[in-house]
Amino acid sequence: MIKSAVGFSATRDDLIDVTLAPLTPIETTEPTTPGFVWEKWQPLLQSVSLGLAAMMAFLIGMMLMKRMKPIVIKEEAGRGIPLADARRLAAISAQAKANPDVVASIVTAWLNEQAANAADENVAAAPGTLRTPAAPAGSLSGSKASNPTAKAA
Repeated sequence: MIKSAVGFSATRDDLIDVTLAPLTPIETTEPTTPGFVWEKWQPLLQSVSLGLAAMMAFLIGMMLMKRMKPIVIKEEAGRGIPLADARRLAAISAQAKANPDVVASIVTAWLNEQAANAADENVAAAPGTLRTPAAPAGSLSGSKASNPTAKAA
């Protein structure tokens, strides 16, 4: 069988020598694959994709903001102070700035009147309580007689 396999010819003086030799085993370790090549780039790709998504959301938001029209609030007619009242208020404000002592005495008189009225209501509401006499009308009311620094307005 070997003679026919190698093309043996006796006319050429061919020789066949068969020697048995043991074969040395070859280590057959599987080559280690480095794994998925993109694994080392995964954190970077994740950050970049997140940044791109945020940028796209921002751009879409800007385009939507350009399409929006501002809301115009129209004032209703008749709101505000009539012109005559506004002039009167301006005149009173000017007098108050010119005479702050008079304004202070008027406000004090109003507060004293309110306090006296509240005290009278409390006394009327609570029977059996002692009532203290109120101050004379001209003493705390801020009239010109009790306040010599008051000027005529």
